Amino acid sequence: MFFSKFTKEKIIEYLKSPEINEKYIRDACIYLYNVSSHFKRLVQYFSKIDSLDYIVVPYKLDTKNVNKNKFLKQYKQVLDLLETMNLKHELIKVLTTAYREDVFYGYEYSAEDSYFIRKLNPDYCKISTIEDGVYNFAYDFSYFNSRKDKLEQYGEEFVEKYNNYEKDSKLRWQELDSGRTICIKINEDIDYVIPPFVGVLEAIYDLQDYKLLKKIENQNDNYKILNCIIPTDEKTGEMLLKENLAMKYFKMIEKAVPDGIGVSLSPLKIESFTFSNNSTAERDAVAQATAQVWSSAGVSELIFNDTSAGSTGLLQSIRSDIDVSKSVIRQIERWINRKLKNLDKTYRFKIHFLNVSIYNQKEMFDMYLSAGNAGVPVKSAVAAILGYSPSDIVTMSFLENDVLKMRDTMFGEPLLSSHTMTSDEKGGRPPQDTVDDKGQKTRDTEGNDR
Repeated sequence: MFFSKFTKEKIIEYLKSPEINEKYIRDACIYLYNVSSHFKRLVQYFSKIDSLDYIVVPYKLDTKNVNKNKFLKQYKQVLDLLETMNLKHELIKVLTTAYREDVFYGYEYSAEDSYFIRKLNPDYCKISTIEDGVYNFAYDFSYFNSRKDKLEQYGEEFVEKYNNYEKDSKLRWQELDSGRTICIKINEDIDYVIPPFVGVLEAIYDLQDYKLLKKIENQNDNYKILNCIIPTDEKTGEMLLKENLAMKYFKMIEKAVPDGIGVSLSPLKIESFTFSNNSTAERDAVAQATAQVWSSAGVSELIFNDTSAGSTGLLQSIRSDIDVSKSVIRQIERWINRKLKNLDKTYRFKIHFLNVSIYNQKEMFDMYLSAGNAGVPVKSAVAAILGYSPSDIVTMSFLENDVLKMRDTMFGEPLLSSHTMTSDEKGGRPPQDTVDDKGQKTRDTEGNDR
């Protein structure tokens, strides 16, 4: 009953012709996202793996002929625009939908100090063109035939184009203004829409089957049958207890036993039976099916389960997952940069999302800090890894240095870093953050010795 809406047989049938069954496959993934914790965690893992830290970089800049005041003013305007977009919140919604369904179709609504992206029903959207490497999509305005009361909520463009459709039915599909839409597709190498984790679905159904079998097995472990014997004559085999008297005692016993214990009546020897299965293979079936879910998705089960396996393989698996997510982040980067190109500005700016994940944050911070010590201009990147937006960096630097004079009053000397101090009073090189499995075992042994 758990997967009664979309059975395994239906899913397998849909996948035979994914081009013509994309709606049903998408609906199945949405359904499983709501009912399967494993599928939901997988989608959320990829949608949240990137920290979405970014910097804003000028380009096509003639550094010898820059009006610094004008440049700073326009730079601040771009930062304010991106700050209003609240990217770290809005993009998580975009990425969650995209990893679940393959494509996110959205429409932007903004005011001077507010911004949000409305998710459009994918059943009424289709990719139509590519502009500057970014997907555009057309919208099926028949959606409002039975929803005219909601039309005004979607804004002027929808009202205008729906009115055109009512006058001419050939205008059922119309491309929306690319300046106000966002379309992100995970599987860029596939023309049709197919969710990226569709290969996991069958394994999830198998896991549910094994869970059900395990539940039945555990229930059977608690069952017993008490067989009440009726004494018989050893020579003739005739029952020595009258039937009505035997039934009287049988009913008394039947009422006395708790749930899960059955009672039978026969002239055979009394025995008790249990229905437990002590097979190791049976006990491990659920664990193996769970591992198969993660394996089908191409991710390490160590991310989601506490196992005794080493950390080296886990780190390599996470790095591979980060690489997968980066191709999607680059799509988003191009979409934002297309918006910035269309701004009427003398100076050009672009956004750049750093290759930072929640799993490699310290590693990347140390790398940028080391590059900064070598003279590379990465101060904005270092601050971004700490969670500051470019707008935060500008305003906090002004607040601390120019207004509060913290540099002069609170911190007369630079803050100490790992390059200028040791890990303890005894000196020596600071311990590494990551070691291989052998090194970790040595650390654990030394810790136990102490």
